Amino acid sequence: MNLPDHLMAKLKDQGLLVSGPWQEGARGWLGRFTLSKGRWVEQGGIRVLEGPIPWINEEQGLWFAEKREWIPGPSPTDFQCKHATAEEAVDVVLRLFACRKGQRRKRRRPGSKALLVE
Repeated sequence: MNLPDHLMAKLKDQGLLVSGPWQEGARGWLGRFTLSKGRWVEQGGIRVLEGPIPWINEEQGLWFAEKREWIPGPSPTDFQCKHATAEEAVDVVLRLFACRKGQRRKRRRPGSKALLVE
C-alpha cells in the first residue's frame, strides 16, 4: 500500500528524503519506504546514507515503523512498532528525527523534579 500524498508531503516538509515504495527486484524490501535525513557518503567504494534510516511499510492491514542499525541486532536505539494507521507510523518516525535534532538529552537533577537539558 502507498503512503497517502499528504503524509509524503509531511515527511518531505521536515527535510526527510523518502525513497520507495521498493518494488520487487529492487534493492531493499518490497513495499517499504526508506526515510533518511543524512547525506550520501562513499564508504569503501559503496554509496551509503548517513544517520538513522528508518522505514515504513504496510503489512496485513497494519503500518510498521522500524529502525535497525546493528546487524545482527538489536542496538539500544533500534525499534519496531506497529500501528493501525499510516499517520501513526509517520509520527513515530518524525519523533525519532526530532529527538536527534541537537542530540540533547534530558535528565533529572538529584532531588529535583525539574528536567535539565544537556
